[in-house]
Amino acid sequence: MDGLGKTAHDTDLIVSALQYLDPVVHNGAPAPQGPRVLSQPCVRWRYLPTAGREPGVSSSFVNLSSLETGHADLVEQVPHHLDLWLDCLSAVGLHARGVTVALTDEDCAYGPYRGRRADVNCGQVELGEINWYFEVAGASDASFSVVDCGFSFERIAWAAAAPESYHAVLAPLHLAGVTDGGVLYDRCRTLALLALFGVRPGSRGPRRYARQLADELVAPFLRGVNIPGCLDHAARFWQRFLPAGTGPESAVAEASEAVERRAVAVLARVLEQPAPPEQLGFSEAADLLAARSGGRRTVSRAVDSLAGPL
Repeated sequence: MDGLGKTAHDTDLIVSALQYLDPVVHNGAPAPQGPRVLSQPCVRWRYLPTAGREPGVSSSFVNLSSLETGHADLVEQVPHHLDLWLDCLSAVGLHARGVTVALTDEDCAYGPYRGRRADVNCGQVELGEINWYFEVAGASDASFSVVDCGFSFERIAWAAAAPESYHAVLAPLHLAGVTDGGVLYDRCRTLALLALFGVRPGSRGPRRYARQLADELVAPFLRGVNIPGCLDHAARFWQRFLPAGTGPESAVAEASEAVERRAVAVLARVLEQPAPPEQLGFSEAADLLAARSGGRRTVSRAVDSLAGPL
């Protein structure tokens, strides 16, 4: 998708494939002709409280979409989009006889868009939704309308891999059996995606969320969980859906270093010791704190005091 690599606005990586139409709706650019099929990594901050805890819920995922613009008669194209997705689902073993399409009762509103929505489910899993937006505020043509079908790649993979659990499908094997492994890997996935787009931990906008994610990974890292390996695993997943060259090669290493720096700061605070020099790596800083505070057993007890659910 054009412009996906920008991070100047809080909406990047957050809204649906409708952002593809921002130049049309807000700047009067010509509407694209014919259907578009798009893959877009997304971040959903509002999912953080349940992401990793509830099956099928992630704070970041790949939004697969088919999008088409037109006028009032565009609603007649909805069955063609549904056929496209049923063919795609059938190709991975999710056949039409197991799929239900349920029209919702309420209007669907999203920013300047207002219309109707139908949910597409397989068993108890909501795979995606089909939206027809018949009102678009700001469009130069009052009859302008949009068909937007959005599906979660990860949920499709999960439904196809039944009876595996959702988070087991996504996470690396070395997290099997780790306490709160689903939550932990969800945070690693989202932090890695932000890193690939140049978002570093900070105090405002997406940078504030990156800092929150790094902070949540500190305690597992200090307990010995391979956080750098999880971040690398997540980055390799995202890179399959991103343009070649997205993000510097050092992006994931920098995300790991951010977790390590915050881990050193937390450890120093718990041990009531001055922060080690910033130029020290984590191992050297931890050794220095151990020497100052009475040895590795003291450090181990301090780490145990941080243990708790994510």
